[in-house]
Amino acid sequence: MYEKGIYGAFTKDDLIVVHELGFDAVFTEATHDLVNSAKDLGIRVYHTIWSFKTNDVRQGVVNAEGEKLLWLGHSGCPNNVHVRRGLLSKVEYIMATLDVDGVVLDGIRFPSPGGGFREYFSCFCNYCRSKAKVMSFDIDEVRRVMFSILRRGLATSAGLLNALERLSSWLEFRCRCIAEVVDSIRELTREYGRELGAAIFTPSLSLLVGQAYETFSKLDFIQPMVYHRGKGVACINYEIGILAEELCKILGLEESQVLSFIYRLLNYEALKPPLKIQDLISKGLPHEVIMKEVSLATRLASVDRLSPIVFIRGENAQVIEKISYRLKELGIHSLTAFSYSRQLLPQLKVLRL
Repeated sequence: MYEKGIYGAFTKDDLIVVHELGFDAVFTEATHDLVNSAKDLGIRVYHTIWSFKTNDVRQGVVNAEGEKLLWLGHSGCPNNVHVRRGLLSKVEYIMATLDVDGVVLDGIRFPSPGGGFREYFSCFCNYCRSKAKVMSFDIDEVRRVMFSILRRGLATSAGLLNALERLSSWLEFRCRCIAEVVDSIRELTREYGRELGAAIFTPSLSLLVGQAYETFSKLDFIQPMVYHRGKGVACINYEIGILAEELCKILGLEESQVLSFIYRLLNYEALKPPLKIQDLISKGLPHEVIMKEVSLATRLASVDRLSPIVFIRGENAQVIEKISYRLKELGIHSLTAFSYSRQLLPQLKVLRL
């Protein structure tokens, strides 16, 4: 397994820079020229694929109110047979045409809370209905609960906990569906003798999107996206912020109350995280969240397969160095940086184990 990897778009000169900084793997949309240049430097190349990408809304998810849509504007239902075939075809094409070391799956999941409940409360398409029937899940009960939440709201936080309990089977269903997809791709990459990895949600949130760490522990490596700050989906602060925003609407509570409730569930209270949604999204969470999440990941998957992705943008070199040291204390042997930029060279220089 690689020791220090980095995401980004790279020129030949960029590859020389990252090589000099001690990076031995890059994650990118590979080309023949890039692969050849990287191989000359002894750098591994992994092609990144957004798993369920499609422009066809007919392949989208169906939410609890019956609306069909593409989540994030470009992704379809993981159970749609055409979407699954498209993913398998992309993976096979890359391995057949490029001498990459392997493939990394991104977005190998269902919609997240960060897309809002309109996207998140899904999917109820015919493919999901058929799959749920085969797996003996009552998908109609799940839809009734979600529809009620969206239309009537919830009276109390206790009501929310009750709803979550009733929706637990839906989360399990999501995880089993994603496991099917992962297993099929793992079989394909083995035929080609290539590695397979995945960038997945941080452990505290992963089950919400159908990502069980046990499923991904079969892969050559797992990249937990322990992004403590950022203004987009998968960033822990953003996901919690949008989740809190949506819960404020249906619970009728103040945002500080909802955030405190979420922090208690995640065991974040001692870290003194922001109690205003805008502060949470704009400033992020304390970087100690990274260690808490990685520590949890080591209990769910083999530490030898873990390579946490450190979001280096917006942090100074001293903080990045501290994070690196703390991760080494947790027994982490591999790190991945997100993402490459010449302006971030001071931070990249100190990211090491």
